[in-house]
Amino acid sequence: MRAPHGQATVPAAAGPAFETPLDPWLRMRLAPVPAHRRPLGRATVRDALRAIASARSDPTMLALQLCSVRALLDRERGRLRRRLSAGASGDEVARAEARLLDGTLIGLCHLGRQLEPRPAGMVPPLAVIACGAYGRRQLIPGASADMLFLVPADPIRLEQGLAVAQFVTRELAGLGWQASAAKRTVRGCLSEIHLDPAIMAGLAAARLVWGCHGLFAELRAGLAKAMSPGHAEAALPTPPDADLVLAA
Repeated sequence: MRAPHGQATVPAAAGPAFETPLDPWLRMRLAPVPAHRRPLGRATVRDALRAIASARSDPTMLALQLCSVRALLDRERGRLRRRLSAGASGDEVARAEARLLDGTLIGLCHLGRQLEPRPAGMVPPLAVIACGAYGRRQLIPGASADMLFLVPADPIRLEQGLAVAQFVTRELAGLGWQASAAKRTVRGCLSEIHLDPAIMAGLAAARLVWGCHGLFAELRAGLAKAMSPGHAEAALPTPPDADLVLAA
């Protein structure tokens, strides 16, 4: 049969009479992507974890799904090693390693929120912050990454934030990452900066990876005040009680 004037005919696609729906994560992994356009790790790992979270699958299957993500991460790490052997600069590989960890953290946080017994609402109940060399995106492959899980002072949201942080730190280890993670409120974090210069140095490179922008802004404001002349030994500001309404 001829198509109407001005329209091209499209041949019928060969194949079976029916098509089985494909899981979004598998579709993403099977889609051909040219090697020169493939981002170094972050998008694939992050999207794989977010697809698991969006599917809301049986929790008993989570361990098996995370094993698939671990295999994906191992392939990405192998790609970074090959890039380094092929002559890529150490800084380039360190930035790519930081992006890879960023993607893992973002995906795990989304997954952790889906597993919350009592959802915390639209505003995340914590802020995940990269510190030190990781905060500067200078993460040497295989090195331990410093990070801070900043949680609100409100008791209910504090409990929710700590639950997500505990899930993320546990699964990071299972996915082969080495991390030094602290869990603090803003006031608790600021109260420690005068105890050890290394704490201040690490926080000076603080970078928000995921979560509540309001908590991160509050931390930065407190750090700026603590580092200003004449305020090093000043009393620390008390965080507001209304952590619940901080903007995401």
